[in-house]
Amino acid sequence: MVPVKSFMVPIEKFVTVDRDTDARQAAAVMRDRNIGSLFVTRGKEIIGIVTDTDMVRRLVAVGADASKTAIEQLMSAPIVTIEGISVSHARASWLG
Repeated sequence: MVPVKSFMVPIEKFVTVDRDTDARQAAAVMRDRNIGSLFVTRGKEIIGIVTDTDMVRRLVAVGADASKTAIEQLMSAPIVTIEGISVSHARASWLG
């Protein structure tokens, strides 16, 4: 079995924004870093994720003002995490 750990990215390499960051600033970070998603934090805790698709569906498509919309309003939450265990163990824990 291939351990899940072999596919994991160290948390130090995550690109994050604080939950109070406005959507315009978050979009600029995504553009500048050439990435399609950001983790959203409250202090040091990761509380959600926002993707470029979230921005389109929850901001652009409804005509919201990006400079007045906190990224927390657009994020998906909660974040589901797993330990760096084998794929079979992870699959078994998801299936119950």
